[in-house]
Amino acid sequence: MIFTTREEIGESWKCLKHFYEEILKTQDVPLIVLDTRPYRKEEKDKIEEGEVIIRSRDALSEYDQNFVSDIVRILRNNNIPYEIYDKKEGKTELGRLLQNGVNVRGITLQIPTIYQHKLHEMTTQRAVENYMNAIISIINS
Repeated sequence: MIFTTREEIGESWKCLKHFYEEILKTQDVPLIVLDTRPYRKEEKDKIEEGEVIIRSRDALSEYDQNFVSDIVRILRNNNIPYEIYDKKEGKTELGRLLQNGVNVRGITLQIPTIYQHKLHEMTTQRAVENYMNAIISIINS
């Protein structure tokens, strides 16, 4: 399993494409993109809940729904609160890979935040703990 971050750069998917095609020479290694899920400050209650967000698609493509189900099962079995975000909006690193022919199984795992892309972007301790527990549970599964 590969975990990746820093998709805000916008071109990191090209490095992953090269990695999957030229180094691994397989697309059987799942990818989990770690990211933030922005909410407006008026939606602060969403970050108070601390749910881990499982993004199952973006504007470019739908992710592998069997893999989404696997991740949901892991979180559910470990009593980690989650929300599935399946709106067809935004462009993600995983969506760009799928759009460009890398048929990797993956999801985008997001932590809820407010004030995204600002110096004072924030979340809650509960959200951080749930997010870390989700990552650990996925690794250990």
